[in-house]
Amino acid sequence: MRHMKIFDIALKDLTRSFRSAFALVFMFGIPLLMTGMFSLMFGDGGDNGEGFSLPVTRVVIANLDAGSPELQDTLANMPLTSEAGSLGEMVAGVLQSEEFSSLMEVSLAQDADSARAAVDSQEAGVALIIPPDFSAQFAALDGQATIEFYQDPTLTVGPGIVRSVLNQFLDRLSGAKIVVKVALSSSGSNYAIIGQVIQGYLAAQPQADMNAALIDVRSPNLPAQPKNVLYQILTPIMGGMMIFYALFTGASTAESILIEDEEKTLPRLFTIPTPQS
Repeated sequence: MRHMKIFDIALKDLTRSFRSAFALVFMFGIPLLMTGMFSLMFGDGGDNGEGFSLPVTRVVIANLDAGSPELQDTLANMPLTSEAGSLGEMVAGVLQSEEFSSLMEVSLAQDADSARAAVDSQEAGVALIIPPDFSAQFAALDGQATIEFYQDPTLTVGPGIVRSVLNQFLDRLSGAKIVVKVALSSSGSNYAIIGQVIQGYLAAQPQADMNAALIDVRSPNLPAQPKNVLYQILTPIMGGMMIFYALFTGASTAESILIEDEEKTLPRLFTIPTPQS
């Protein structure tokens, strides 16, 4: 009898809760609304399982490098030097290679101001400004060659990829410069020996060809899984319902005590009308 009384009280409380518009909105309305909003804002939009793909970054290069005769003499055997008239052309040639066509779209600008303007107007994500003395500073043993990296502050992934590719290429050039400096201190201005040393240094690198891809993007070869459309729909809805139901139960528990007190029915929660015999 006592257990039946407990079930009767619980059934009446559930009936009363489902008559509350506040409860119905929190249990059904808001979860469906929030799930739909997040699906529209962050959903895959029906990509048909194409997977993740890196965005193509538009890069503008302002190559102002005037070249250096010393660089041509000391680095005569370095790859791409025979085709490039300056170190700036080497940098532009590497970034314009086919290996990076899926990661960046490279175009050339006449001057530094037009390259920065392209980024400011969001026509490009990154601007590389190569100064006129870039090759000369690199050829000088105590010189410091720098490239201005100008990017759109609203972008993160694309400029990071461009910076990584550029840093890896320039690190190899810096290593070659150190090799040249050591060779000059050992053998003097014997450019034939210096060229052989540079060739040995480049051959010892993980990638002897500067045209080789510095980034290899691979998607995992996972077996195709059959899609359960009903499961994909119900999963976010049930998650939203669980969250808002937890919020509702916390507020509803406190509210039920206040309502019982207002309606003068609170004593029933502390008394047992069933005889204890």
